[in-house]
Amino acid sequence: MAETSDGSSTSSGNEACRIDSALSAEEEDDIKAKLSEGESALRKIRCRLTGALGAAGIACFLLCQVTRALYFEWKTSKWDKGHNLNMPLREIAIFLQGLLLGLAHVFLGMAPLMDDRFLTRCMLVTQAVMLPVFAYEDLRFLIWHIEGISSHVCEYFGNAEPYSFCLHEMWMVYSGVKVLSAAIGSIALLIVTAIYPSQPDRMQQHMWMVLAVCFASVLVVQCYAIISFAAAGRFDFECFRLPGLLLSLLMAASPGARERAQVWLRGKIASQGALAAAAGVAGLLGGCSGEEVLAQASSRFRYISLEHLTFEDMADNRPSPSGADLSESHLGYCDAFISHSWSDDATLKWAALQTWRAKFLAEHGREPRVWIDKICINQNDIATDLRCLPVFLKACNRLVVLCGATYFSRLWCILELFTFVHIGGHPNNIDFSPLLRRTTEHEEHLAEFQKRLRHFDVGKCQCSDANDKQKILSIIHVAYGGIHAFTAAVHEILRPKLLF
Repeated sequence: MAETSDGSSTSSGNEACRIDSALSAEEEDDIKAKLSEGESALRKIRCRLTGALGAAGIACFLLCQVTRALYFEWKTSKWDKGHNLNMPLREIAIFLQGLLLGLAHVFLGMAPLMDDRFLTRCMLVTQAVMLPVFAYEDLRFLIWHIEGISSHVCEYFGNAEPYSFCLHEMWMVYSGVKVLSAAIGSIALLIVTAIYPSQPDRMQQHMWMVLAVCFASVLVVQCYAIISFAAAGRFDFECFRLPGLLLSLLMAASPGARERAQVWLRGKIASQGALAAAAGVAGLLGGCSGEEVLAQASSRFRYISLEHLTFEDMADNRPSPSGADLSESHLGYCDAFISHSWSDDATLKWAALQTWRAKFLAEHGREPRVWIDKICINQNDIATDLRCLPVFLKACNRLVVLCGATYFSRLWCILELFTFVHIGGHPNNIDFSPLLRRTTEHEEHLAEFQKRLRHFDVGKCQCSDANDKQKILSIIHVAYGGIHAFTAAVHEILRPKLLF
Protein backbone atom coordinates (compact mmCIF):
# COMPACT_ATOMS: atom_id res chain seq x y z
CA MET A 1 0.00 0.00 0.00
CA ALA A 2 1.23 3.47 -0.75
CA GLU A 3 1.09 6.49 1.48
CA THR A 4 1.10 9.93 -0.09
CA SER A 5 2.99 12.87 1.31
CA ASP A 6 -0.12 14.98 1.85
CA GLY A 7 -2.69 12.27 2.54
CA SER A 8 -4.69 13.05 -0.61
CA SER A 9 -6.02 10.56 -3.09
CA THR A 10 -3.63 9.26 -5.73
CA SER A 11 -6.33 8.30 -8.23
CA SER A 12 -5.38 8.67 -11.86
CA GLY A 13 -7.55 9.80 -14.71
CA ASN A 14 -6.80 6.90 -17.02
CA GLU A 15 -10.03 5.69 -18.55
CA ALA A 16 -8.51 2.20 -18.74
CA CYS A 17 -9.31 1.84 -15.05
CA ARG A 18 -12.86 0.66 -15.79
CA ILE A 19 -13.85 -2.92 -15.23
CA ASP A 20 -15.56 -4.81 -18.04
CA SER A 21 -16.12 -8.15 -16.31
CA ALA A 22 -17.55 -9.06 -12.93
CA LEU A 23 -16.77 -12.06 -10.80
CA SER A 24 -19.04 -15.03 -11.34
CA ALA A 25 -21.40 -16.20 -8.60
CA GLU A 26 -19.13 -19.21 -8.06
CA GLU A 27 -16.07 -16.97 -7.58
CA GLU A 28 -17.95 -14.73 -5.16
CA ASP A 29 -19.06 -17.79 -3.20
CA ASP A 30 -15.44 -18.94 -3.07
CA ILE A 31 -14.36 -15.57 -1.62
CA LYS A 32 -17.17 -15.68 0.94
CA ALA A 33 -16.17 -19.22 1.90
CA LYS A 34 -12.53 -18.18 2.43
CA LEU A 35 -13.52 -15.19 4.54
CA SER A 36 -16.00 -17.28 6.51
CA GLU A 37 -13.32 -19.89 7.12
CA GLY A 38 -11.07 -17.15 8.49
CA GLU A 39 -13.78 -15.82 10.80
CA SER A 40 -14.40 -19.34 12.11
CA ALA A 41 -10.67 -19.89 12.69
CA LEU A 42 -10.42 -16.61 14.60
CA ARG A 43 -13.35 -17.57 16.81
CA LYS A 44 -11.74 -20.93 17.55
CA ILE A 45 -8.48 -19.29 18.59
CA ARG A 46 -10.34 -16.83 20.81
CA CYS A 47 -12.41 -19.52 22.50
CA ARG A 48 -9.62 -22.05 22.95
CA LEU A 49 -6.76 -19.76 23.94
CA THR A 50 -8.62 -17.09 25.89
CA GLY A 51 -10.85 -19.65 27.59
CA ALA A 52 -7.97 -21.92 28.60
CA LEU A 53 -5.73 -19.10 29.88
CA GLY A 54 -8.59 -17.35 31.66
CA ALA A 55 -9.68 -20.55 33.38
CA ALA A 56 -6.10 -21.39 34.34
CA GLY A 57 -5.58 -17.89 35.76
CA ILE A 58 -8.76 -18.02 37.86
CA ALA A 59 -7.90 -21.54 39.09
CA CYS A 60 -4.42 -20.41 40.16
CA PHE A 61 -5.90 -17.38 41.93
CA LEU A 62 -8.40 -19.51 43.88
CA LEU A 63 -5.83 -22.19 44.72
CA CYS A 64 -3.42 -19.51 45.94
CA GLN A 65 -6.10 -18.04 48.18
CA VAL A 66 -7.01 -21.46 49.57
CA THR A 67 -3.35 -22.30 50.17
CA ARG A 68 -2.75 -18.98 51.93
CA ALA A 69 -5.83 -19.37 54.12
CA LEU A 70 -4.96 -22.94 55.15
CA TYR A 71 -1.33 -22.05 55.75
CA PHE A 72 -2.23 -19.02 57.85
CA GLU A 73 -4.67 -21.00 60.00
CA TRP A 74 -2.19 -23.84 60.45
CA LYS A 75 0.64 -21.41 61.31
CA THR A 76 -1.51 -19.52 63.80
CA SER A 77 -2.61 -22.71 65.55
CA LYS A 78 1.00 -23.83 65.86
CA TRP A 79 2.10 -20.50 67.28
CA ASP A 80 -0.82 -20.41 69.72
CA LYS A 81 0.31 -23.78 71.09
CA GLY A 82 3.93 -22.62 71.29
CA HIS A 83 5.10 -25.21 68.73
CA ASN A 84 7.66 -24.73 66.00
CA LEU A 85 6.35 -25.06 62.47
CA ASN A 86 7.00 -28.19 60.45
CA MET A 87 9.69 -26.88 58.12
CA PRO A 88 9.06 -28.98 54.96
CA LEU A 89 5.38 -28.10 55.05
CA ARG A 90 6.19 -24.42 55.53
CA GLU A 91 8.61 -24.43 52.58
CA ILE A 92 6.09 -26.16 50.31
CA ALA A 93 3.25 -23.84 51.34
CA ILE A 94 5.29 -20.68 50.77
CA PHE A 95 6.64 -21.97 47.44
CA LEU A 96 3.14 -22.85 46.21
CA GLN A 97 1.78 -19.45 47.21
CA GLY A 98 4.50 -17.63 45.25
CA LEU A 99 4.18 -19.88 42.22
CA LEU A 100 0.37 -19.76 42.06
CA LEU A 101 0.39 -16.00 42.53
CA GLY A 102 2.79 -15.58 39.62
CA LEU A 103 0.90 -17.97 37.36
CA ALA A 104 -2.42 -16.27 38.13
CA HIS A 105 -1.09 -12.87 37.02
CA VAL A 106 0.63 -14.31 33.93
CA PHE A 107 -2.27 -16.48 32.70
CA LEU A 108 -4.87 -13.74 33.18
CA GLY A 109 -2.60 -11.14 31.58
CA MET A 110 -2.04 -13.32 28.50
CA ALA A 111 -5.70 -14.36 28.13
CA PRO A 112 -7.03 -11.41 26.03
CA LEU A 113 -6.00 -11.28 22.38
CA MET A 114 -4.39 -8.04 21.32
CA ASP A 115 -7.53 -6.76 19.53
CA ASP A 116 -10.06 -7.67 22.27
CA ARG A 117 -11.08 -4.38 23.91
CA PHE A 118 -13.76 -5.71 26.24
CA LEU A 119 -11.81 -8.66 27.61
CA THR A 120 -8.65 -6.55 27.98
CA ARG A 121 -10.54 -4.03 30.11
CA CYS A 122 -11.98 -6.86 32.20
CA MET A 123 -8.56 -8.37 32.75
CA LEU A 124 -7.00 -5.05 33.76
CA VAL A 125 -9.75 -4.51 36.32
CA THR A 126 -9.27 -8.10 37.53
CA GLN A 127 -5.53 -7.54 37.92
CA ALA A 128 -6.24 -4.28 39.74
CA VAL A 129 -8.41 -6.19 42.22
CA MET A 130 -5.99 -9.11 42.58
CA LEU A 131 -3.05 -6.96 43.67
CA PRO A 132 -4.64 -5.62 46.87
CA VAL A 133 -6.28 -9.00 47.59
CA PHE A 134 -2.87 -10.68 47.56
CA ALA A 135 -1.47 -7.83 49.70
CA TYR A 136 -4.16 -8.17 52.39
CA GLU A 137 -2.12 -10.58 54.51
CA ASP A 138 0.91 -8.28 54.23
CA LEU A 139 -1.25 -5.42 55.52
CA ARG A 140 -2.19 -7.54 58.54
CA PHE A 141 1.48 -8.29 59.19
CA LEU A 142 2.36 -4.62 58.81
CA ILE A 143 -0.18 -3.65 61.48
CA TRP A 144 0.94 -6.52 63.72
CA HIS A 145 4.62 -5.45 63.54
CA ILE A 146 3.75 -1.81 64.22
CA GLU A 147 1.98 -2.97 67.36
CA GLY A 148 5.05 -5.08 68.25
CA ILE A 149 7.29 -2.05 68.08
CA SER A 150 4.95 -0.05 70.31
CA SER A 151 4.96 -2.85 72.93
CA HIS A 152 8.73 -3.42 72.62
CA VAL A 153 8.13 -7.15 72.55
CA CYS A 154 8.49 -9.54 69.62
CA GLU A 155 6.71 -12.87 69.35
CA TYR A 156 8.92 -15.15 67.27
CA PHE A 157 7.81 -18.80 67.01
CA GLY A 158 5.86 -18.34 70.23
CA ASN A 159 8.84 -17.03 72.21
CA ALA A 160 8.82 -13.47 73.59
CA GLU A 161 12.03 -11.62 72.77
CA PRO A 162 13.15 -8.09 73.63
CA TYR A 163 12.51 -5.65 70.80
CA SER A 164 16.23 -4.99 70.34
CA PHE A 165 16.77 -8.57 69.17
CA CYS A 166 13.83 -8.99 66.81
CA LEU A 167 13.25 -8.03 63.19
CA HIS A 168 10.14 -5.88 63.46
CA GLU A 169 11.71 -3.04 61.48
CA MET A 170 12.68 -5.33 58.61
CA TRP A 171 9.19 -6.86 58.51
CA MET A 172 7.67 -3.39 58.51
CA VAL A 173 9.71 -2.43 55.47
CA TYR A 174 9.01 -5.76 53.76
CA SER A 175 5.26 -5.71 54.35
CA GLY A 176 5.00 -1.96 53.79
CA VAL A 177 6.66 -2.05 50.36
CA LYS A 178 4.43 -4.94 49.24
CA VAL A 179 1.28 -3.14 50.39
CA LEU A 180 2.36 0.15 48.80
CA SER A 181 3.36 -1.59 45.56
CA ALA A 182 -0.02 -3.34 45.36
CA ALA A 183 -1.93 -0.11 46.02
CA ILE A 184 -0.01 1.95 43.47
CA GLY A 185 -0.15 -0.87 40.90
CA SER A 186 -3.90 -1.26 41.33
CA ILE A 187 -4.49 2.48 40.86
CA ALA A 188 -2.14 2.57 37.86
CA LEU A 189 -4.01 -0.29 36.15
CA LEU A 190 -7.34 1.47 36.59
CA ILE A 191 -5.84 4.68 35.17
CA VAL A 192 -4.52 2.77 32.14
CA THR A 193 -8.00 1.32 31.57
CA ALA A 194 -9.48 4.83 31.64
CA ILE A 195 -6.82 6.41 29.37
CA TYR A 196 -6.90 3.76 26.60
CA PRO A 197 -10.48 2.42 26.60
CA SER A 198 -10.47 1.64 22.87
CA GLN A 199 -6.82 0.61 22.42
CA PRO A 200 -6.41 -2.93 23.76
CA ASP A 201 -2.82 -3.24 22.55
CA ARG A 202 -1.79 -0.11 24.47
CA MET A 203 -3.71 -1.26 27.55
CA GLN A 204 -1.92 -4.61 27.51
CA GLN A 205 1.47 -3.00 26.96
CA HIS A 206 1.04 -0.67 29.94
CA MET A 207 -0.47 -3.44 32.06
CA TRP A 208 2.69 -5.52 31.71
CA MET A 209 4.82 -2.45 32.50
CA VAL A 210 2.88 -1.81 35.71
CA LEU A 211 3.06 -5.46 36.76
CA ALA A 212 6.80 -5.60 36.01
CA VAL A 213 7.42 -2.58 38.28
CA CYS A 214 5.31 -4.14 41.05
CA PHE A 215 7.10 -7.50 40.83
CA ALA A 216 10.53 -5.84 40.66
CA SER A 217 9.86 -3.77 43.80
CA VAL A 218 8.72 -6.87 45.69
CA LEU A 219 11.81 -8.76 44.48
CA VAL A 220 14.10 -6.01 45.79
CA VAL A 221 12.45 -5.96 49.21
CA GLN A 222 12.48 -9.79 49.29
CA CYS A 223 16.24 -9.74 48.78
CA TYR A 224 16.49 -7.10 51.53
CA ALA A 225 14.58 -9.41 53.88
CA ILE A 226 16.83 -12.38 53.10
CA ILE A 227 19.93 -10.30 53.80
CA SER A 228 18.45 -8.90 57.01
CA PHE A 229 17.60 -12.36 58.28
CA ALA A 230 21.06 -13.64 57.41
CA ALA A 231 22.65 -10.73 59.30
CA ALA A 232 20.57 -11.70 62.36
CA GLY A 233 21.66 -15.32 62.03
CA ARG A 234 18.29 -16.57 60.88
CA PHE A 235 16.88 -18.11 57.72
CA ASP A 236 14.09 -16.31 55.84
CA PHE A 237 11.61 -18.94 54.69
CA GLU A 238 9.88 -16.30 52.56
CA CYS A 239 12.73 -16.82 50.08
CA PHE A 240 10.78 -19.82 48.77
CA ARG A 241 8.49 -17.28 47.09
CA LEU A 242 11.37 -16.26 44.82
CA PRO A 243 10.77 -18.82 42.00
CA GLY A 244 7.18 -17.63 41.47
CA LEU A 245 8.23 -14.00 41.79
CA LEU A 246 11.04 -14.39 39.26
CA LEU A 247 8.68 -16.15 36.84
CA SER A 248 6.17 -13.29 37.15
CA LEU A 249 8.87 -10.66 36.60
CA LEU A 250 10.32 -12.49 33.59
CA MET A 251 6.96 -12.78 31.86
CA ALA A 252 5.89 -9.22 32.68
CA ALA A 253 9.17 -7.59 31.63
CA SER A 254 9.94 -9.70 28.54
CA PRO A 255 7.65 -9.49 25.47
CA GLY A 256 9.80 -12.20 23.88
CA ALA A 257 9.12 -14.61 26.73
CA ARG A 258 5.38 -13.95 26.50
CA GLU A 259 5.47 -14.46 22.75
CA ARG A 260 7.26 -17.79 23.05
CA ALA A 261 4.78 -18.90 25.70
CA GLN A 262 1.86 -17.83 23.49
CA VAL A 263 3.22 -19.73 20.49
CA TRP A 264 3.82 -22.86 22.60
CA LEU A 265 0.33 -22.69 24.10
CA ARG A 266 -1.23 -22.16 20.68
CA GLY A 267 0.55 -25.28 19.46
CA LYS A 268 -1.06 -27.24 22.30
CA ILE A 269 -4.48 -25.55 22.45
CA ALA A 270 -5.14 -23.91 19.09
CA SER A 271 -3.03 -25.50 16.37
CA GLN A 272 -0.93 -23.32 14.10
CA GLY A 273 -0.67 -23.61 10.34
CA ALA A 274 -3.88 -23.29 8.34
CA LEU A 275 -5.92 -22.20 11.37
CA ALA A 276 -3.59 -19.32 12.19
CA ALA A 277 -3.30 -18.31 8.53
CA ALA A 278 -7.07 -18.23 8.12
CA ALA A 279 -7.36 -16.20 11.33
CA GLY A 280 -4.78 -13.76 9.99
CA VAL A 281 -6.90 -13.18 6.90
CA ALA A 282 -9.99 -12.70 9.09
CA GLY A 283 -8.07 -10.23 11.26
CA LEU A 284 -7.79 -7.93 8.26
CA LEU A 285 -11.57 -7.65 8.11
CA GLY A 286 -11.60 -5.49 11.23
CA GLY A 287 -14.58 -7.22 12.80
CA CYS A 288 -16.77 -6.96 9.68
CA SER A 289 -18.46 -10.01 8.23
CA GLY A 290 -17.26 -11.55 4.98
CA GLU A 291 -20.40 -10.37 3.16
CA GLU A 292 -19.91 -6.79 4.34
CA VAL A 293 -16.28 -6.74 3.19
CA LEU A 294 -17.18 -8.28 -0.17
CA ALA A 295 -19.83 -5.57 -0.67
CA GLN A 296 -17.31 -2.85 0.18
CA ALA A 297 -14.67 -4.35 -2.10
CA SER A 298 -17.16 -4.56 -4.98
CA SER A 299 -17.50 -0.79 -5.04
CA ARG A 300 -13.82 -0.05 -4.42
CA PHE A 301 -11.93 -2.52 -6.61
CA ARG A 302 -10.15 -1.03 -9.64
CA TYR A 303 -7.59 -2.06 -12.21
CA ILE A 304 -5.58 -0.32 -14.93
CA SER A 305 -4.48 -1.62 -18.28
CA LEU A 306 -0.70 -1.64 -18.00
CA GLU A 307 -0.20 0.22 -21.27
CA HIS A 308 -1.65 3.34 -19.60
CA LEU A 309 0.75 3.27 -16.66
CA THR A 310 3.66 5.69 -17.09
CA PHE A 311 7.13 5.88 -15.61
CA GLU A 312 6.05 9.02 -13.74
CA ASP A 313 3.37 6.97 -11.98
CA MET A 314 6.08 4.64 -10.67
CA ALA A 315 8.58 7.38 -9.83
CA ASP A 316 7.06 8.31 -6.47
CA ASN A 317 3.88 8.01 -4.43
CA ARG A 318 2.76 11.61 -4.83
CA PRO A 319 -0.63 12.22 -6.50
CA SER A 320 -0.57 12.20 -10.28
CA PRO A 321 -0.88 15.72 -11.79
CA SER A 322 -3.43 14.42 -14.27
CA GLY A 323 -5.32 12.53 -11.59
CA ALA A 324 -9.10 12.36 -11.51
CA ASP A 325 -11.54 10.19 -9.60
CA LEU A 326 -11.97 6.67 -10.88
CA SER A 327 -15.48 5.69 -11.88
CA GLU A 328 -17.19 3.15 -9.62
CA SER A 329 -17.61 -0.39 -10.87
CA HIS A 330 -18.35 -3.95 -9.82
CA LEU A 331 -15.67 -6.30 -8.52
CA GLY A 332 -14.02 -7.81 -11.55
CA TYR A 333 -11.27 -10.08 -12.63
CA CYS A 334 -7.70 -8.77 -12.77
CA ASP A 335 -4.57 -10.34 -14.19
CA ALA A 336 -2.11 -9.29 -11.50
CA PHE A 337 -1.67 -7.48 -8.22
CA ILE A 338 1.54 -5.42 -8.31
CA SER A 339 3.35 -5.56 -4.97
CA HIS A 340 6.30 -3.20 -4.54
CA SER A 341 8.06 -0.83 -2.17
CA TRP A 342 8.06 2.90 -2.88
CA SER A 343 11.55 3.07 -1.37
CA ASP A 344 13.05 0.93 -4.16
CA ASP A 345 14.67 2.34 -7.29
CA ALA A 346 11.93 3.54 -9.68
CA THR A 347 13.99 2.88 -12.82
CA LEU A 348 14.63 -0.71 -11.86
CA LYS A 349 10.96 -1.24 -10.94
CA TRP A 350 9.82 0.21 -14.26
CA ALA A 351 12.23 -2.01 -16.21
CA ALA A 352 11.14 -5.14 -14.31
CA LEU A 353 7.46 -4.30 -14.81
CA GLN A 354 7.96 -3.79 -18.57
CA THR A 355 9.79 -7.11 -18.80
CA TRP A 356 6.87 -8.85 -17.11
CA ARG A 357 4.43 -6.96 -19.36
CA ALA A 358 6.27 -8.10 -22.53
CA LYS A 359 6.15 -11.71 -21.37
CA PHE A 360 2.42 -11.42 -20.67
CA LEU A 361 1.76 -9.87 -24.09
CA ALA A 362 3.65 -12.68 -25.79
CA GLU A 363 1.65 -15.34 -23.93
CA HIS A 364 -1.85 -13.79 -24.06
CA GLY A 365 -1.79 -11.37 -26.97
CA ARG A 366 -3.27 -8.48 -24.95
CA GLU A 367 -2.33 -5.91 -22.35
CA PRO A 368 -2.38 -7.11 -18.74
CA ARG A 369 -4.91 -5.60 -16.35
CA VAL A 370 -3.27 -4.88 -12.99
CA TRP A 371 -4.07 -3.55 -9.54
CA ILE A 372 -1.43 -1.09 -8.33
CA ASP A 373 -1.73 0.96 -5.18
CA LYS A 374 -1.07 4.47 -6.50
CA ILE A 375 -3.75 4.21 -9.15
CA CYS A 376 -6.27 1.87 -7.59
CA ILE A 377 -6.40 2.62 -3.88
CA ASN A 378 -8.30 5.33 -2.07
CA GLN A 379 -5.60 6.96 0.06
CA ASN A 380 -8.23 8.89 2.01
CA ASP A 381 -9.67 5.69 3.48
CA ILE A 382 -6.80 3.29 4.14
CA ALA A 383 -8.70 1.51 6.91
CA THR A 384 -11.44 0.30 4.57
CA ASP A 385 -8.93 -0.80 1.95
CA LEU A 386 -7.09 -2.76 4.63
CA ARG A 387 -10.32 -4.68 5.23
CA CYS A 388 -10.78 -5.19 1.49
CA LEU A 389 -7.21 -6.34 0.83
CA PRO A 390 -8.02 -10.09 0.94
CA VAL A 391 -10.78 -9.61 -1.65
CA PHE A 392 -8.56 -7.40 -3.85
CA LEU A 393 -5.88 -10.09 -3.84
CA LYS A 394 -8.37 -12.89 -4.42
CA ALA A 395 -9.67 -11.05 -7.48
CA CYS A 396 -6.18 -11.07 -9.02
CA ASN A 397 -4.87 -14.13 -10.82
CA ARG A 398 -1.21 -13.50 -10.05
CA LEU A 399 0.95 -11.55 -7.63
CA VAL A 400 3.82 -9.69 -9.26
CA VAL A 401 6.53 -8.89 -6.71
CA LEU A 402 8.93 -6.14 -7.78
CA CYS A 403 11.55 -7.28 -5.31
CA GLY A 404 14.06 -4.53 -4.57
CA ALA A 405 16.50 -3.84 -1.78
CA THR A 406 13.80 -2.58 0.63
CA TYR A 407 10.92 -4.88 -0.31
CA PHE A 408 11.43 -7.29 2.58
CA SER A 409 11.68 -4.44 5.06
CA ARG A 410 8.17 -3.09 4.29
CA LEU A 411 5.34 -4.48 6.38
CA TRP A 412 2.62 -3.81 3.79
CA CYS A 413 4.57 -5.77 1.17
CA ILE A 414 4.93 -8.82 3.41
CA LEU A 415 1.25 -8.67 4.33
CA GLU A 416 0.25 -8.61 0.64
CA LEU A 417 2.46 -11.62 -0.06
CA PHE A 418 1.10 -13.58 2.91
CA THR A 419 -2.55 -12.73 2.24
CA PHE A 420 -2.37 -13.64 -1.45
CA VAL A 421 -1.34 -17.20 -0.61
CA HIS A 422 -3.75 -17.74 2.27
CA ILE A 423 -6.80 -16.27 0.54
CA GLY A 424 -6.42 -18.95 -2.12
CA GLY A 425 -3.57 -17.91 -4.42
CA HIS A 426 -1.01 -20.60 -5.23
CA PRO A 427 2.69 -19.86 -4.57
CA ASN A 428 3.35 -20.81 -8.20
CA ASN A 429 1.25 -17.78 -9.19
CA ILE A 430 3.72 -15.42 -7.53
CA ASP A 431 6.09 -13.83 -10.05
CA PHE A 432 9.25 -12.59 -8.32
CA SER A 433 11.03 -9.93 -10.34
CA PRO A 434 14.34 -9.08 -8.61
CA LEU A 435 15.41 -5.50 -9.28
CA LEU A 436 18.96 -6.11 -10.49
CA ARG A 437 21.22 -3.99 -12.63
CA ARG A 438 22.71 -5.82 -15.59
CA THR A 439 26.36 -5.43 -14.63
CA THR A 440 29.35 -7.68 -14.12
CA GLU A 441 28.28 -7.88 -10.46
CA HIS A 442 24.89 -9.37 -11.37
CA GLU A 443 25.61 -12.72 -9.69
CA GLU A 444 26.69 -10.99 -6.48
CA HIS A 445 23.47 -8.94 -6.43
CA LEU A 446 21.40 -12.09 -7.00
CA ALA A 447 23.16 -13.84 -4.12
CA GLU A 448 22.43 -10.83 -1.90
CA PHE A 449 18.71 -11.07 -2.74
CA GLN A 450 18.66 -14.75 -1.91
CA LYS A 451 20.34 -13.94 1.41
CA ARG A 452 17.62 -11.38 2.20
CA LEU A 453 14.96 -13.95 1.44
CA ARG A 454 16.53 -16.48 3.78
CA HIS A 455 17.20 -14.15 6.70
CA PHE A 456 14.50 -11.52 6.66
CA ASP A 457 12.57 -10.95 9.90
CA VAL A 458 9.06 -9.51 9.97
CA GLY A 459 9.91 -7.94 13.32
CA LYS A 460 12.34 -5.61 11.53
CA CYS A 461 9.84 -4.46 8.91
CA GLN A 462 8.70 -0.85 8.86
CA CYS A 463 5.61 1.06 7.79
CA SER A 464 5.32 4.72 6.77
CA ASP A 465 2.27 5.18 8.98
CA ALA A 466 2.73 4.21 12.64
CA ASN A 467 -1.00 3.50 13.01
CA ASP A 468 -0.93 1.12 10.04
CA LYS A 469 2.05 -0.68 11.54
CA GLN A 470 0.33 -1.09 14.90
CA LYS A 471 -2.80 -2.39 13.19
CA ILE A 472 -0.89 -4.96 11.13
CA LEU A 473 1.22 -6.12 14.08
CA SER A 474 -1.95 -6.50 16.12
CA ILE A 475 -3.42 -8.76 13.41
CA ILE A 476 -0.21 -10.84 13.37
CA HIS A 477 -0.21 -11.24 17.16
CA VAL A 478 -3.88 -12.23 17.23
CA ALA A 479 -3.46 -14.90 14.57
CA TYR A 480 0.02 -16.25 15.35
CA GLY A 481 0.78 -15.16 18.91
CA GLY A 482 3.89 -13.26 17.85
CA ILE A 483 6.22 -12.05 15.14
CA HIS A 484 8.50 -15.10 15.03
CA ALA A 485 5.72 -17.56 14.25
CA PHE A 486 4.45 -15.28 11.46
CA THR A 487 8.00 -14.93 10.09
CA ALA A 488 8.26 -18.73 9.94
CA ALA A 489 4.96 -18.87 8.01
CA VAL A 490 6.22 -16.32 5.47
CA HIS A 491 9.48 -18.28 5.11
CA GLU A 492 7.39 -21.29 4.09
CA ILE A 493 5.94 -19.21 1.26
CA LEU A 494 9.32 -17.87 0.19
CA ARG A 495 11.28 -21.13 0.31
CA PRO A 496 10.30 -22.24 -3.25
CA LYS A 497 11.34 -18.80 -4.52
CA LEU A 498 14.87 -18.76 -3.14
CA LEU A 499 16.39 -19.39 -6.57
CA PHE A 500 13.99 -17.03 -8.35
